[in-house]
Amino acid sequence: MKFKFLIFIIPSLALLFSAFSGAGVIYHTSLGANNNQLWKYDTGLNNWSRLNDYKTGSNFAVDQIGNMYAYNGSRSGIDKYDSLTDTWNTLFSAPILGGSFASSSYNFFNLEITNSGRFLLTGNNTSNLFYSDGGAWASTALGFNAGAVGDYDPNSDTYAINAYGGKNPIIIDTNTFVQTSFTPAGNGSEWRRSGTIVNGKYYDQSGGSAVQEWDLSQPLNAPSILTNTPVNLRYMASTADRVSGTLYAADIWSSDFYKYDGTDWTALSGDPGGNHTSIAFVGDSVDVPEPSTLAIFALGMIGLASRRFKKQS
Repeated sequence: MKFKFLIFIIPSLALLFSAFSGAGVIYHTSLGANNNQLWKYDTGLNNWSRLNDYKTGSNFAVDQIGNMYAYNGSRSGIDKYDSLTDTWNTLFSAPILGGSFASSSYNFFNLEITNSGRFLLTGNNTSNLFYSDGGAWASTALGFNAGAVGDYDPNSDTYAINAYGGKNPIIIDTNTFVQTSFTPAGNGSEWRRSGTIVNGKYYDQSGGSAVQEWDLSQPLNAPSILTNTPVNLRYMASTADRVSGTLYAADIWSSDFYKYDGTDWTALSGDPGGNHTSIAFVGDSVDVPEPSTLAIFALGMIGLASRRFKKQS
């Protein structure tokens, strides 16, 4: 009887531990002029659907539980997206950044949110990193002018960004703001795009050149060049599913859209295109009980089974 009870309880606990889905969606917008369209891509169905229009002033930021945020198109606040109603709500005000292309036509800014809920905000060709822990903003001098696009790595709690016109990523500790510069390589341009971290690697691309892959643990090493980069992928916008280790990349203007598994590129259903495309991955997940909850559940099941066995004896 004891052996049969263990057979019953172990699968029950296994079901609780497997409460995560690796599927997700990718949101697509444009940072350029006269295009406020917002689209959603289903990674499981490989198709696109159009949402309500929204003018963003930045790349989207996504937190660890799937909430999505933007620096709004008027450069006046931080907005949060409600996927159930397809609407945006302003959480709090934000500094009005300047820099190259800071206007109602082009809004090349980068917004990130850290594990602790700290917002990070930089602007193309601006020299400060702004940060907020819930409303009030402060700033720290970067010592260089930031590029248009960067990324936050939740595993190392660091922010990676290229300098405006630079040839290498600069990694910034989001608590101390200590910087680590990588060895310059490739082409330098204000249009150096991407800045996505997945599997400890930072991916970027400049112009029509091949995508570069930087190992974040080796700042003195030159990047690997992905010679199999699709020829129609230029100035890529990118995002990542960090659970599956998949990089998604879209061309800056055309509808060419791909995924990269660390070895091969696969063409996906063409995206809506746009003007200076920006994309963001949001994963699907369900709540997993904390270890204490699992322990209480297991003890309860053991108690119930024990009472049943006593009654039968």
